[in-house]
Amino acid sequence: MPDIQNDTVAANFSRASCSYDLVAKIQKECCYKLVAMLRERLPHFVPASVLDIGAGTGCLTKLLLSEFPDASYTMNDISYAMLNRARETVGENVSTILGDMLKIKFSVFDLIASSMAIHWSSDPVTVLKSACRLSKAFAFSILVQPSLYEWSRLFHELSLPSPGLHYLSSEEVELAIMDTSPTLFTWEVCNFDMQFASPKEFIRYMRQLGSNYSPAGFNGYHVRKVLKHAYGEFFSKYSVMFGIVSWSRF
Repeated sequence: MPDIQNDTVAANFSRASCSYDLVAKIQKECCYKLVAMLRERLPHFVPASVLDIGAGTGCLTKLLLSEFPDASYTMNDISYAMLNRARETVGENVSTILGDMLKIKFSVFDLIASSMAIHWSSDPVTVLKSACRLSKAFAFSILVQPSLYEWSRLFHELSLPSPGLHYLSSEEVELAIMDTSPTLFTWEVCNFDMQFASPKEFIRYMRQLGSNYSPAGFNGYHVRKVLKHAYGEFFSKYSVMFGIVSWSRF
């Protein structure tokens, strides 16, 4: 998997920190679904400590706080501006760790959770395995193939390199988790369809999310060329893998 430019990712999300919550409907739905899955699959689990990896504006932490109000919470994100928004959402009593989820040496937590974030790592498999080994339970959602394939296809049809990320397959995620020998691992993939008036509107949406990532060497001219050839409505989707993992450590 190609390296992801962390400075670019952080800058994009920082610029989007004020617009993110206005457009992040699907991202919020994923947080609600993940917490519901956690309560359903581990009904007797009550963590004393919780880490939210890639916390963004704090939606997942806020939901977990309502379920486990007595736990201590730590939020991580690569964007300082996003963490500031998260503090406004959940309160100043939550600890924060700024930095790359792949490089930080996290301590042990009862529960590690992450929603729609780990696919932003240059090595998501390592992040997934690390979260498993540092927790009693791990709850996650992650974009998997063929997320946003329709956008990439517009570039491929013109023999152009496409922007964006390379996503793991659900099978690759499953193998990474099973390699940690969990007691319980339950997962499912859900598709979230999106419709836009035009590809240009899709680009605007991605910028408002902070998800408008382009790899090193990508030429913005390619986007302009695609927009000249793509007309009318644009449809795409997120394929989101949700997982609940636990070990016989509680």
